[in-house]
Amino acid sequence: MLRIINDKKPKVFLAENVKGILSIENGKVIKMIKKDFESLGYKVDIKMVNAADYGVPQMRERVLIMGNRIGKENVFPTQHYSETDTKHFKPYITVKDTIGYLSDIETSDKPIEYNNTKIYNHIAYTNVSDKFWGRKYPVNQAEICDYLKYWRNKAGLSTSKIDEMFGYKYTAGHWFRKDNNSGSIPKPSDWWKLKEILGFDDKYDKQVTELVEKEIAFEQSLRITNWDRASDTITATSPEIHVNKMRRLSVRECAKLQSFPDDFVFKGSLNSLHRQVGNAVPPLLAKQVAECIRDNLLNENEE
Repeated sequence: MLRIINDKKPKVFLAENVKGILSIENGKVIKMIKKDFESLGYKVDIKMVNAADYGVPQMRERVLIMGNRIGKENVFPTQHYSETDTKHFKPYITVKDTIGYLSDIETSDKPIEYNNTKIYNHIAYTNVSDKFWGRKYPVNQAEICDYLKYWRNKAGLSTSKIDEMFGYKYTAGHWFRKDNNSGSIPKPSDWWKLKEILGFDDKYDKQVTELVEKEIAFEQSLRITNWDRASDTITATSPEIHVNKMRRLSVRECAKLQSFPDDFVFKGSLNSLHRQVGNAVPPLLAKQVAECIRDNLLNENEE
């Protein structure tokens, strides 16, 4: 982003990130980011916002980094909603108010006719049980990593070549990496294909590929969505369970909680749809930030 800003020199730039960026290395990283942008000649301000404060029915805290080179203050949108201070602000928009009407409408991978309109992407996962398939035996990722690296080197293949053979991008590298616990163990189907490619022995076949049904030990994947307040953060992975406990939130329900308009249609697999929705900046928040930038630029022109 620094390179592009330095090359194009826009009057204003905006960056967005998760709130954890503020605490990395005890705040040193965000200070470095601010300093780097300032070195390009920009006045830079950083603000953490909660999307629910701006009319999005979702508790979503994100960090905005705004910079301008027009010699003016950076302007952020004004808060209009609050969870507690309803004397000075509007109350948060609730999940029920946003998606309640979709509760009794059957999910479908095709557009649904409802009240003379079409509902798109009202499709959902039905896995709401408290069990999952996990490895039967304990597996040491570092050991697997060293083992796979040995056989990869023996085969004379690069990680990028293995990615290409699998049809992946930036996936195989994690199988041969153990730094900072960022490595991973191939899923059973990938393991068997990797064995064909690298020709390794049977040493870890059992540990890596034998699965058993296990109870889920963490609560997030079993969390039921809040109904009478703003939603928890919509993520790019498995969405929360609907209050009816029969399914998870549909793509359309997640999109509405992100403030996407009803006629915005997502394309791809169900997993991809949830990833697109969960990774997005809420359009309603983005619109308000964009309006602040627009007005600042228009005022500059008038002056």
